[in-house]
Amino acid sequence: MTAEKRKHRSYDSACKCDGSTLVPFAMESYGAKGKPAKRLLLRLADASSELSAQAFLLHASAALSVALQCGNADITARGTQSLWEREAAASSLRAPYSTCHEPAGRRHRKQSVQPSGEHGDDDAL
Repeated sequence: MTAEKRKHRSYDSACKCDGSTLVPFAMESYGAKGKPAKRLLLRLADASSELSAQAFLLHASAALSVALQCGNADITARGTQSLWEREAAASSLRAPYSTCHEPAGRRHRKQSVQPSGEHGDDDAL
């Protein structure tokens, strides 16, 4: 189902109640606009009294691009935060390394230290 159809399904009844008509304005995350959005922008550009139609469309495109990228950045930040929270919760559930869980014969053995690579522990990253 397209974004436009979902918007019609969600809002058409509310629009009928107050006598308005819904124009579903949908954009993809990379900026492509749906047909109803393009038609609305053209109608608004033609009706603009302060700017030429071309200037209106350029301004609208720039403003919509900024708003869209702010929304994309917000989604990315929320997803990253959620990932960090899930990883933190998962790591807090794991028991820290302890020699108490090793078999009795290994508990008191001297551990040999393995030489690290030429870049030290950074190679593990």
